[in-house]
Amino acid sequence: SNPRPHKPTPEQQPRTPMSVLQLVFFAVAAAKVPFEHAKNPSYRTTKVSVDDILAALPRRLEAANDLYFHAEDNYPTTDNNFWVFGVDGVVIYTNEGDEVRRMAYNEICKPTSYEWPTGSGVWYSYYGCDFYSAVTDGEKYIFVAKDENGGKIAVFSYFGLYLGQYETCRWPVGLDYAPHRNEVWVHCFSPLTEDGGHVDVMSVGAWGLNHPAIPLPNQTLDGHTHGWVELDAMSPDHAWATTREHPYIAKVNVHTHKVSTFDVSHLGCGAVNLMAVSWRNKHLYTKCHVCCTCGLTEDADVYEDCSLWPEYTTNFTRVDGTTGFGYCGIGCDGSPPDTVGLIEFDTVTETVVGTHYWPEFGSGDPYSSPDGQFIVMSSPDGHTVKILMVGENGELSDDDDAADVYTGFSEGSHKDTLWVRGDKYELVLFGSNDENYLVAEDLHNILAGGEAASPKTITLSDSTESTAVTGRWGSRSMAWAEGTKYVMACAQAAQELYLVDVNSMKVEKTISSVNNTFVIHVKSPDESTKGKDGDDGKDEGRVFGIIALAISGLCLLLSLLVLAFVLHKIRTMQPFANTGNKYEHAMYPDKQVDHL
Repeated sequence: SNPRPHKPTPEQQPRTPMSVLQLVFFAVAAAKVPFEHAKNPSYRTTKVSVDDILAALPRRLEAANDLYFHAEDNYPTTDNNFWVFGVDGVVIYTNEGDEVRRMAYNEICKPTSYEWPTGSGVWYSYYGCDFYSAVTDGEKYIFVAKDENGGKIAVFSYFGLYLGQYETCRWPVGLDYAPHRNEVWVHCFSPLTEDGGHVDVMSVGAWGLNHPAIPLPNQTLDGHTHGWVELDAMSPDHAWATTREHPYIAKVNVHTHKVSTFDVSHLGCGAVNLMAVSWRNKHLYTKCHVCCTCGLTEDADVYEDCSLWPEYTTNFTRVDGTTGFGYCGIGCDGSPPDTVGLIEFDTVTETVVGTHYWPEFGSGDPYSSPDGQFIVMSSPDGHTVKILMVGENGELSDDDDAADVYTGFSEGSHKDTLWVRGDKYELVLFGSNDENYLVAEDLHNILAGGEAASPKTITLSDSTESTAVTGRWGSRSMAWAEGTKYVMACAQAAQELYLVDVNSMKVEKTISSVNNTFVIHVKSPDESTKGKDGDDGKDEGRVFGIIALAISGLCLLLSLLVLAFVLHKIRTMQPFANTGNKYEHAMYPDKQVDHL
C-alpha cells in the first residue's frame, strides 16, 4: 500500500513550464515600462529580474491547487489497467499482470454491521469491502457499488485515487452509466423503507444533488426486489427496469421519474428479472419466469416441500384460467411449465414482438454483446450456450440464426460472458464457477451465417476443486484489456488471478494471494494500447510519444527565441535621446520633457 505522501513545500514543487501566452504577457509588460515613464514622470517599478517574474507565477498557481490530488505519487499508472475488487480492497495491475497500486480495505471501506437472520436481533460486524459491481464513464471516473451500513457508490479516478462515496439504497447490485445524461442509475435488490424506492440516480457532475429514489409500482420495500435497470441513448428519454416480484417491464421517464408499466402476464409470466438491450434494433430481451406448483406429490411441477420457502409461495392463475399454489419466479426455471422463454420487446412501439424458446434447449437469462449484435443465454442444465443474432427493429430475431456452443458447464454455473472483438479477434469467452476452465468460441462462422465452430477450452488450474466460489452467489469474473491479447479471470476461493493469452489459449501468469470478487478493465482516456496482431500497442505508443515530444520541443524552442528577441529589444531600446537640457523621445521627436 502506498503511504499517503507528505505535502511538499513550495520550494520542493517543480516549476511548471511557461506557456507561449504567458511569455508574451510578461514581454509586453516589460516593454511597456519606458513608455509609462514618458506619460508619467513619477512612474516607478520594483526592480526584479525576468527569472524572478517567470518563476513566481507557476509557484503562485500551484499554491492554490490541492497538492495531494496532484501529487505524482498518487498517479502511479497512466496506462490501461485491470482493476480487481475484493474484500481486502482494490488492486490495480498492468495489462501484463504487474501490480502498480494497492488500496487496502481500511482506506476505502468502513466496518459494516448487519443483522442475520433478518429480524433475529443478532448483529454481526464485518471488516472488509463488500463490492457488487462497477461501471466507468469512459473519461474520468469509476463507480463501484458496495454495501457499507447501507448502499454506497464509491468513486475512483481513472488514475487510481479514491475520491469518496455517495449514499444510495440498500444492496445496489445493478449499475448502468448513461453517457448521454452523465448519470449513474442504480437498481437496488433489497431497498429499505427509508430508501424510498428501488431505483436511484447519481448525477456525475453534481455529486451533492440528491435525487429521490424511484419506487417501482406494486413493489414492496424491505424485501428481495431483485431486478435490473438499463439506459441507452437509443431511447434517450426513458430507462427500462424489471423486478422479479411482478410480470411487467417498467418504463421510467428520465426527466420526471414517472413510471409506466407493460404487463406480460398474458404470456404466462409470473415475473421477469435480468434483461439485455440491443441498440442495433432497439429491442429489449428478458427471461419470462413462470409460475409452478410445489409439493411432495408426483403431479407437482417442483418436487419440493412448499413450507421450505413460505415467503415465496402464492396462489396463481395460469393462462388457461386454471389456478395453482406454489412459486412464481426463478424457482420455476427448468420446470415443466417453463416453456415461454425469452421475451423480445420493441422499445419504439412499446410492444412485445415475440418470444424465443427452443424445446431441446429451454431458455435462460440474456446477456448482450457490447455492440448489440448478439444475445447469449445458457440452457437450464448449463451444458450449452445459445448465441442469437439480433434482427431488424420491429421484427422478431430469427431463431434459425441462433448457434449453440457446448460448454459442459454444470447447472447454473455459467457466470460470465466476455466479448473479445477487434481488428484481429472475433471471440466470445464463457466462464463457470464450478469448472476450472474457460470456453472460447470463434464468431467468424456465426457472423457468416453458419454453425458455431468447435469451441476451445482454456485450463485455468489443475486443482480438483473449483478455484471460484460455487453456488448461486459465486462468480468467475473476467475482463479483456481491449486491443491486446490479455484476459484476466478471477478465482475467489483460491485467491488467485489468471492472466490468459488468447493467442495461445493458455494461462500466461497466475497471481496468488489476492482476495478478489470481480475484475474490470479501465481504458485510460488519453492513452491508446490498441495495436496490431493483438500486441499491447507499445510500438505505436512509442511512435506517437516521439512525435509529441518533438512537437513539444519545437514549441519550447520557438518560445525561447521569442523571449530572447523581446528581452534584447528591451535592453537595447533608447526611449529618450539627450539633446542638451531637454530629453527628446526617440519615437516622437516633437515631444520633449524636462526630466525623467
